[in-house]
Amino acid sequence: MKKVLSVLLAAAMVMGMSVSAMAATTSDKVWGKGPEAASSTTSVTELTFNSNMEVVYADGSDVVTVNCDEVDEDEFVFHPGDAAWFKIEKVSGGAYTDEIDADWAIYIKDHSSYIKSAEFVVSSADKKAGYTIADKGCNKYVKITFQAAYDELDIDDVDFYFYIADTDKNYAVKKDISKQAEVHYLFDNWLVEFVDFDFLNDVDYMTKWVTEEGKAGKGTAAFSFNKEAYYVVKMNPEEEVIFNYDNSYDKDLDKAYGYDADIESYNFKGTKDNFNRVGDVIIPADDDTFVYEVVDGKAVEVEAEYVKGYEVIKGTKVNGWVIETNELGYYIVSDIELEIEAEEVEAEVEAEKANPETGAADFVGAAVAMAVVSVAAAGALALKK
Repeated sequence: MKKVLSVLLAAAMVMGMSVSAMAATTSDKVWGKGPEAASSTTSVTELTFNSNMEVVYADGSDVVTVNCDEVDEDEFVFHPGDAAWFKIEKVSGGAYTDEIDADWAIYIKDHSSYIKSAEFVVSSADKKAGYTIADKGCNKYVKITFQAAYDELDIDDVDFYFYIADTDKNYAVKKDISKQAEVHYLFDNWLVEFVDFDFLNDVDYMTKWVTEEGKAGKGTAAFSFNKEAYYVVKMNPEEEVIFNYDNSYDKDLDKAYGYDADIESYNFKGTKDNFNRVGDVIIPADDDTFVYEVVDGKAVEVEAEYVKGYEVIKGTKVNGWVIETNELGYYIVSDIELEIEAEEVEAEVEAEKANPETGAADFVGAAVAMAVVSVAAAGALALKK
């Protein structure tokens, strides 16, 4: 059963920091250039941001207004997909309602990987009245949207800084337009699914799965990934994991094998899907297929057994490949035996999987032994029952 953990936890934001020039560095992230239709002659000495931050929750609940000058550090938390609106004001007081210049940009410093986008917007009321960001006479905001997925088990402490600057065509800062806004907050998963040991747990999207305390949090859990793959494992009380499953067509892999094979992908690409116990990955397939694990973009052998009538949970039996593991990887099933090149491995290689928040490169697999070994060119190791 889905339970929403939406308890407000912690945040504080301090506005009106130093207004000294802040030249962009390679660690800065540039967002939200002003509208092309706006003139480049807007004359502004300095802007600031209203102390009230308006937060639109990703789950569709009401807008929450937070007074950042008064909020205690134990009262607020951002979640994946939330959007924070910061009203632009004049330093002398009052809302800024003039144009947003085409040469203005939003600079975000530090922890920009947690941010999906930042843009200039008008208020919701002004938008309904027909105003656009290029118009005068309407309230202007900086809208910052956080990443829609959060691949961490623990609440994370994230700080970032942003300001508006006048830039040249290469995004170099010519002049600071606003004071720097300094934002301090905690970031946590919005939804948490509690494991049910009596029923099949459907994994429909990336989220954190936890078991309860005491005896209620101990048992054998069965997970279904769109009924395309399953995982059965014994879990302990208060155990936490994050699933991030994807079965998208892998063009690069298909191309690497000459488009000759009919390949189905089963990619568990999260970084927090390690379990305390070894469990069974079950991939429904015909018995004349071949199963592999993908490591660094290449198919490699994987120990697997073909089982008929595997009982995932009472009432659900499947025929397919069974792989024993406590860390989910990237698996493929091919209708033909793939040709695997022999290679020499001279050092231990630590596997690393993708982080969807940052767009980091995918490195999927398991560590290999510290020795020079020859891996014979062969198909998947398939022990048929």
